[in-house]
Amino acid sequence: MIDTPARRREIIEILYFADDYVKIRPLAVRFGVSYATIRNDVDVLSLSYRISSQTGPNGGIKLETKEKTLDSLTRMKRRRY
Repeated sequence: MIDTPARRREIIEILYFADDYVKIRPLAVRFGVSYATIRNDVDVLSLSYRISSQTGPNGGIKLETKEKTLDSLTRMKRRRY
């Protein structure tokens, strides 16, 4: 299991490269943590990033960003969680 800051960095990277909403439960399975842990991670990350959520069968979480470049991802990686 990876530590909390590393998990949060990976969550941001997953959201950054996703074209649509990402479901929370598969993230929990991927990282071997509970749904509540991922929810908490998203709550903390939303203090620094614009993360939207949508309910329903097509819902999940999504990083709202206007620029998707490697430069913007590099700037995001420099942030602390």
